[in-house]
Amino acid sequence: MYSEETDKRFKEFYINNFHKVKNFANVYLNDDFMSENIAQDIFVKIYENRARLVTDDSLVPYLYSATKNRCMNELRHRKTIRSYFEDAEYRFRTDLSAEALDEQKMSYNDIKLVNKTYWSTLNSLPEATKETFLLHRDDGLKYKDIAKILGVSEKTIEYRISFTLKKLRTALSALFQFFLLISLWF
Repeated sequence: MYSEETDKRFKEFYINNFHKVKNFANVYLNDDFMSENIAQDIFVKIYENRARLVTDDSLVPYLYSATKNRCMNELRHRKTIRSYFEDAEYRFRTDLSAEALDEQKMSYNDIKLVNKTYWSTLNSLPEATKETFLLHRDDGLKYKDIAKILGVSEKTIEYRISFTLKKLRTALSALFQFFLLISLWF
């Protein structure tokens, strides 16, 4: 069972080290929110095992090692996600190319409708989201470069682009389902 003394030692340990761990994580991630989450997770694990652990200076190296490992896992996860979204965007962009639309035997009016839907969907988005998407799609900039230009995190850029792709897929999917229905009808 846990004693008041154990809880008191943990609380002191937490107060003395939480911000150090969070700041250490932020060196790797450059993301305050995620750094705080990682620090919280590490301290929750320590708290759950507080009866078996000694919360003194001998635990500090563990904190930094665990933090570094969690940060590396997060960076690998981000890379995987970024790669997935870049692949999805490439497939999406390719599917909207003139050649792809021509292969689908779409009329000029159908292509105009697709283009109109595409731009009306983009124009309905918040300006920052639209700007982010166009910088990536039209200018070919990488997430990191866009983040520097706009003064936001790469995570924000990932979110904006994935949000835009989702909106475009939804709008264009409905349109293509309509085209399919019409082609089956005639």
